[in-house]
Amino acid sequence: MKREIIAILTLGSFIVFSFSCYSVQPIKPEMLSSPKADKIEIRKIEKTCGESIDFSKSDPGRVRGNFVTGTGTLTTAVELVEIASADVQTVSRQDETFQSVKTRDGKSYGWVKKIEERGDKSILYVVKAVSTRVTSLFKVSLSEVEKAWAKRLDPGMKALLIVYIGASILISILWFTSGGIGGGVYI
Repeated sequence: MKREIIAILTLGSFIVFSFSCYSVQPIKPEMLSSPKADKIEIRKIEKTCGESIDFSKSDPGRVRGNFVTGTGTLTTAVELVEIASADVQTVSRQDETFQSVKTRDGKSYGWVKKIEERGDKSILYVVKAVSTRVTSLFKVSLSEVEKAWAKRLDPGMKALLIVYIGASILISILWFTSGGIGGGVYI
């Protein structure tokens, strides 16, 4: 009876612990064009324009043809601001991704993802956080995906799981050979 209880406890803890081996990790956007891309559970994407979409756990993003589709929430949106190129006073880099723009009339635009020049106009792609958590269906072209995150097997947790299983087996063997709680081997 003791053996069955230990086996059930070991199996139960193995099952619970194995689910924790998965985590959301960044992936290379090129993986979305691979032959096995339809198997990837995409949890978040960032588009080249700066918009971010978080996909739900129940309906993660999936690659279908040349698109990522799934149910999600827009977490950052992009506002296009058109100003005359002559009105731009300074453009400074905030970090490796964003810039800030100051115009001659004193207006400042922070979190500018990119600037397009169209004739005598400058189009600013200004990233804004979205406060409403409205869920909807998204279909994003693969060419628009700059960054992606997917549910993947965590190598560190996998190694820890292997050590845990090995230790459980070793403890079980030692337990059974020593006779369990009462000690001694009975013949």
